[in-house]
Amino acid sequence: MNGAGALEGLHDLALVRGRNTSFFLVLAQEGMEGVQASFLERGMARAALLHSQLQAMSTGLNAITMEEITEEVKAVRRARVKRRRGKS
Repeated sequence: MNGAGALEGLHDLALVRGRNTSFFLVLAQEGMEGVQASFLERGMARAALLHSQLQAMSTGLNAITMEEITEEVKAVRRARVKRRRGKS
């Protein structure tokens, strides 16, 4: 079934599973597509942030101080400069 017929009877959200990928289909109200897209984008950003926070917590990265982050960045930059000098 194609198009709107595939969503017949649904009023807001459907999960469609493909062979390798799944999709959420969201019914849009005519004339409100831009507003609804904005809400979806905001929700997706929140979900991505939550995922990153949970990942940091599970690896202990949430406990790193700004000083430790700064030192790590400096070390990476020093290593990059050293590699570049070695290639020239």
